Amino acid sequence: MTIPEPSAVPPVTPPMQPAPQGNPNRKLWIILAIVAAVLCLGACAAVLLIGRGMLSMATESVINDPQQAAEVGAEVAEFDLPEGFEPAGGVDLMGVKMAMYSSQTNQTMITLMRIPGSTDNMNTDSMVDQMTRQMGRQMNDVRLIDQYETTIRGKPAQVIIQEGTSSEGVLTRMMIAVFEGKSGIGMMMVMSPADAWDQEMADGIVESIR
Repeated sequence: MTIPEPSAVPPVTPPMQPAPQGNPNRKLWIILAIVAAVLCLGACAAVLLIGRGMLSMATESVINDPQQAAEVGAEVAEFDLPEGFEPAGGVDLMGVKMAMYSSQTNQTMITLMRIPGSTDNMNTDSMVDQMTRQMGRQMNDVRLIDQYETTIRGKPAQVIIQEGTSSEGVLTRMMIAVFEGKSGIGMMMVMSPADAWDQEMADGIVESIR
């Protein structure tokens, strides 16, 4: 029996690995992470544990029914949904209510959220700072585009616009409004790839909150 020389032994080709698939719920998890950061404004270990528990319970708390998502959104605030957008889902978790809206033709996602509490008792500048830091953990090279005060539902509100690169390499822009909702702190998020960003539409959505 002749043993082949090492150079004559054909190389072993490792099996092909499946290409990583995009996570369709990635935006949901980004938003949940932001919620956890906002809840951590209380700054104690118990709140951190709540945040971890919230993430572990998120799957069971996700709302897939569009009608139910619309009802959850109505508990936060009313606003004018742009043409072509429909409720897509949401979350009802430990007092946090969230409804998401999407379009078949528009790359923009709209999220309306309620967090228990009142803007009267919360430092909104600290909230904005926490959200900015959290976005920095979820996206690369996050930068502040604009930040200003406005009036929503007859009370002072904060609006920030940020831009960063997602893990998929997509330059993404997000507009976040923090305001006094119907029964808690309201947050409106409008997010889309930067090259599809429609500032006029985003402004109209926030201005229509009532």
